[in-house]
Amino acid sequence: GTDLAAGRQTGELRRKTVASLKISVADPAIQVSISIGLACKEPGMDNAEALVSAADKALYAAKHLGRNRSCSMTRDQVHSAGPACI
Repeated sequence: GTDLAAGRQTGELRRKTVASLKISVADPAIQVSISIGLACKEPGMDNAEALVSAADKALYAAKHLGRNRSCSMTRDQVHSAGPACI
């Protein structure tokens, strides 16, 4: 498995890669972004549903904070990364 720090690093790399894309379907080209929610299994997470729920909460937090952002969830706390705070 991957620890949360490695997951954050991978998520940020993907976020930056997508943000740098310019897609030419019209003039001008469009720019896209992604929001990412990350979580790792922690003590007290008894099943996969708890892990998915934590990642889902992190994703909704990322969307709530704005576009082009990744968030992770640890012990019911959201940690954010994005263009302004990398």
